Amino acid sequence: DITPPLIENTPVGIAPPHEKDLFETIYIAHRDGVKVRSVDVKHGWYDVDKPWDPLIASYLMAEWEAKKIKESQISSAARIEEGVKMKGLIIVEYDV
Repeated sequence: DITPPLIENTPVGIAPPHEKDLFETIYIAHRDGVKVRSVDVKHGWYDVDKPWDPLIASYLMAEWEAKKIKESQISSAARIEEGVKMKGLIIVEYDV
């Protein structure tokens, strides 16, 4: 578990379990002839159930996206102050 130690007393699993609802929904859809499809997850999946989980999910998404960067990309409209030092692969857009 990657629960931050600062939030030891926060109850976990505060969202109600919806697994039963999901299974019933799929059953009813199938029974009524509604097509149900699955989607392959490319990167991974993270259950957002605890109050801090959106932060962790956002971090993981940024990490996955950063791995796609193969070369730096700097917009021709970007303004970079003189003397600025940048290292590593970066993406600089205009007006961000």
